[in-house]
Amino acid sequence: MKKTLSEKLRSLSILLPIILLVFTTVVGYFLYSIDISRKLSSFPIQFNANKLSESVLIRSSVYEWLKRGNTEIPQSIIGDQHTNKDLIGLIIIDSSKKVLVATQQCGVQLQITSKDFKLSDTAYTLLLSNLNKSLKDNKNSSFFTPDNDKLLILLPVSLSNNERGTMISCYNFDRAEKGMVAKYRDTGFLYLMVLIFSTIGLGLILYYIIIARLNKLIRVMDTFSKGNYDIRILDRKSTRLNSSHANISY
Repeated sequence: MKKTLSEKLRSLSILLPIILLVFTTVVGYFLYSIDISRKLSSFPIQFNANKLSESVLIRSSVYEWLKRGNTEIPQSIIGDQHTNKDLIGLIIIDSSKKVLVATQQCGVQLQITSKDFKLSDTAYTLLLSNLNKSLKDNKNSSFFTPDNDKLLILLPVSLSNNERGTMISCYNFDRAEKGMVAKYRDTGFLYLMVLIFSTIGLGLILYYIIIARLNKLIRVMDTFSKGNYDIRILDRKSTRLNSSHANISY
């Protein structure tokens, strides 16, 4: 019976770290999947809000110059936006949809086209529809393309001679989303590895504190039950006599 219990403890000492490791991996992956799903569902809203704020800041930097009829300084300011990795393009058009300022100077003084933002025909049709509405309502608007790979932001601007225009910003949402997922995956993998090694360490600690001591206790009980032990009785009187004799002899 005791031998069977000892074998069970030895099996448990092997299985315990494995069970904890599997449990931690499954739970960690489950929590990661839930968290990444939440991130993906909320990312479009966050991306839209961040890029809208960014576009408003860009508009404020060129607003006064456009009202004065100066397009050279706004062109210089907007031309510097090519370093923005998420930005596909940015243009400012007048009420006739002619490009006044653009990140790509080759499109200046031309009518807006789908090539300005590399849009599909469906996305370009949607842009024109929202553009006409923005010019009419004089309000900010933003929308994702039908294939959900780009974000377009339309902001009204005031031009010279009380003319109204529109600043159009196009951002690469697909690239930003993939970058977020990759970054979050790397962080999640790092946390998972820390959790796994912590679990292995906990399993080893439990083994040495509990299972190893139980195995030692079982071995002692086995030895005691088989009579394999020595009885040592200490005779205090004899010890004191022997000690005294030793002192006298010295």
